[in-house]
Amino acid sequence: VLASCSPDIIHVHGLKENCLAGLAARRQGIAVVRTHHGRGMLDARRFYRIIERVSARCLTDAAIAVSDDLATYLRRIGIVPAILRVIRNGLKVSATEISALEEKLPAGRSSRNLVFGTVGRLVPVKNHRCLLEAFRATCDDIDSTRLMVIGDGPLRGSLEALSMELGISDKVTFSGFRDNVFECLSAIDVFVLCSLHEGIPMALLEAMSVGLPVICTRVGGIPEVVTDEVSGLLVESNNAKAIAQALIRLARDHHLRGRLAAGAASTVREDFSYERTLAETIALYEAAAGFDDIDAC
Repeated sequence: VLASCSPDIIHVHGLKENCLAGLAARRQGIAVVRTHHGRGMLDARRFYRIIERVSARCLTDAAIAVSDDLATYLRRIGIVPAILRVIRNGLKVSATEISALEEKLPAGRSSRNLVFGTVGRLVPVKNHRCLLEAFRATCDDIDSTRLMVIGDGPLRGSLEALSMELGISDKVTFSGFRDNVFECLSAIDVFVLCSLHEGIPMALLEAMSVGLPVICTRVGGIPEVVTDEVSGLLVESNNAKAIAQALIRLARDHHLRGRLAAGAASTVREDFSYERTLAETIALYEAAAGFDDIDAC
């Protein structure tokens, strides 16, 4: 297949793909670029870290880490390709999408209860359990709040059961997988991310880009996106009490929500644009493939 299409570069995003593509590409003289999005499998088993070390040294021409934190981690565990660069995720949102969403948000916010929301796969690393526990404590203080959990995954059944055990099932909506994320965001007032670790989460960038105040755990690359008290609130990881305090604080303070929302939108539009990510990626391609110039499509 590679010989028939004759690419100059193969860009991979997973451990297995990196090994298979690397072996095939070496036979054809094709450069391989690997993006690391998070610790994921590398934290799961030592065997995976060994595979990545060998692949980085023998089968990878360049690698991308989506945050400074992740790049530091990769170097610490010995994954150091010849070219390792930090290229943060960028977001491409049209002015039309943003304008349409901004028109929906004010009307919705003035006519309903405050809604906290999160977007992501229902897997352990996202720590939805801690979010549900924090929301339970929030309901004890402010009964009118609601929680929307957007996404699907293997933990959905246990999380729905937990919401019933906590007595908040009537206040929590599990929407399942949705492909219209920006439309879903119009139903949310405050975006919450309780992950145990992250690279640069796209769901966070999407929420910030449309002017939602955010509450996030201080893990991975998140502090490289969110400045505490400026573009969001950062809280200790896996601490339901601290998360609940942040939820209550934003539920009570309309002016703070507005200030953080403005800071969030400004941060993404100025520092995490698609155009910036594209330009930095093309520059890495040029270095990996030994080209002087590559035109962007």
